[in-house]
Amino acid sequence: QKSWGPAKRSQERVRTGKWAIKEELENKHGLSVWYLEFAAHPNAVYKASAWVYVPAGSPDAQLTFGHTNWKTAVANPTKIKDEWVELKVTFRNPSEKRLRLQLFQANQKPGMGGKTMYWDDVTLERDLPPPKPGQGMRLNPYVKAGLDVVPAGGMKLKVMPGEVDVDGKMVKVTKETVLEIRPPRVIQIRDEKRRLTDEVPRRYNKGTTLLGCRSHSIGLAGTLNPASLVLKVGPGPDAERFEEGKDWRADKLWGQVGRIPEGRIKADTDVFIDYDYGFIRLDTIAVRDDGKVYVSHGFEHKMAPEAPRADMQSRALCSVFLPYHCQTLTENEIYPLGPAFPEPGQVACEAKAALIPKTRAKLAAGEELTILYWGDSVTCGGDATSQAKAFPLGLTNWLRVKYPEARIRHINAGTGGWNSKSKLPLFEEQVIAHKPDLVVIEFVNDMGMSREMIFANYENAVGRIRAIGGEVIVLTPHFVRPDWMPDNKGMRTPETRGAVTYLREFCAKNKVGLADTSRRWEYLWVEGLPYMTLLYNGINHPDDRGHALFVNDLKLFFTAPVPQSAAQREFDMPDQE
Repeated sequence: QKSWGPAKRSQERVRTGKWAIKEELENKHGLSVWYLEFAAHPNAVYKASAWVYVPAGSPDAQLTFGHTNWKTAVANPTKIKDEWVELKVTFRNPSEKRLRLQLFQANQKPGMGGKTMYWDDVTLERDLPPPKPGQGMRLNPYVKAGLDVVPAGGMKLKVMPGEVDVDGKMVKVTKETVLEIRPPRVIQIRDEKRRLTDEVPRRYNKGTTLLGCRSHSIGLAGTLNPASLVLKVGPGPDAERFEEGKDWRADKLWGQVGRIPEGRIKADTDVFIDYDYGFIRLDTIAVRDDGKVYVSHGFEHKMAPEAPRADMQSRALCSVFLPYHCQTLTENEIYPLGPAFPEPGQVACEAKAALIPKTRAKLAAGEELTILYWGDSVTCGGDATSQAKAFPLGLTNWLRVKYPEARIRHINAGTGGWNSKSKLPLFEEQVIAHKPDLVVIEFVNDMGMSREMIFANYENAVGRIRAIGGEVIVLTPHFVRPDWMPDNKGMRTPETRGAVTYLREFCAKNKVGLADTSRRWEYLWVEGLPYMTLLYNGINHPDDRGHALFVNDLKLFFTAPVPQSAAQREFDMPDQE
């Protein structure tokens, strides 16, 4: 909330509550403005209302939505004097990144110094229609017309004519453009010398993993070309082949092989293996400010590719995801670049802050504070490139910078492969003994639990933490590979795991802080990202970008001031709507 000129809180004339905004015009320009500047979401509808009292002799008042350069987008003035009147204004934001809600006089005129008006009960609401996969290029807020990207057979895509905003300049594409997309690279492995286990190959950790089909230490689903797999007695293309089903078996989805004990391959037999494995890639299709459509090819990766940025003076239209061994492009591979995730507003952040008032007070006072992270392998760090990039230390280090006077003690109590049920017997030793002020809980391994089990485990943990004066934030987890998600809907899926719903219910019922990061994962496709590209082991461990999503949600508890009398206030925990 900001002002230009003498605008301030006042008790002189109040409609409800204790305060109103009093604007007193300065004399030189005849101007006084109170305004709220906020991050705006493309395609959102913003609705504002405010009550204004204008004494006789003062200029007319108006409620407006405006741009950051003070240009008015939409206004609602009133000529009524000497009584409270409600003004309402609605604005559909096409693509602005920031907007202002402005309360001021309708006509600026020098020599009006001392004239006043009073504002009260100001509200601002955002109506954001949920994105739908079928919207296509209409998801991109900068595309004004056309520019649909459609398959054109094989590895070709066709970009239709249309119009797009490139850095504020309206650029027309006047003709169809056909782009040839390079297939992702395939690596040929010949004569990989191995000795095989007789363990039945299954998924990522049973059998002998083909070296080219590993993420880093475990099998990676989909990278092997099943038809290319050959096991031989010796090196070279003409060597005798072992027989599949008699001598060896495989889980070809996961790149795992194993010998059959009754066959010719023994424990000490050297086997020479031929196979092909592939990469995945994200490309970006964009339009330059001269109207030329082009494709930027991204770097190829086995697990977590990143889309290249558009060139300077260009506007990205969509990402193109190229899965392993892709030879034909369909609509499934085209991801229009929609608006960024809609961050919660100030009221929601104040509600979050009110759920950890003691933690916030200690940080603000520069006192000693212990933060403990209780969870599974993702809490341990998962597949982040370093502990500093993993979400626990990522949040702690951010808080250390934000509150340099506070002495923050960091404890990571994560255990790979465990869940809340298996870790509860060690709760006294791993959690309570450290006397934490704040405990952050993350368990993707809880996702198969029933509602009864979730409530029992979390009531136990939260109750014991609160008994020693601690506060709690629960994280809803990231997504895992699609065939591990209930009702597999691919990579444009809403949250389908019942346990996430149970965590939301538990936190709402017990007034526990909820960092609902699952919301961000179900939104990634809108931002042009197939969520699998953020899983560094190809299964269930997020990369650095995935860990950063957790940190972004946890930061929300520390961005707004703690509301007055937070301990006595009641807060609803709203659903997605």
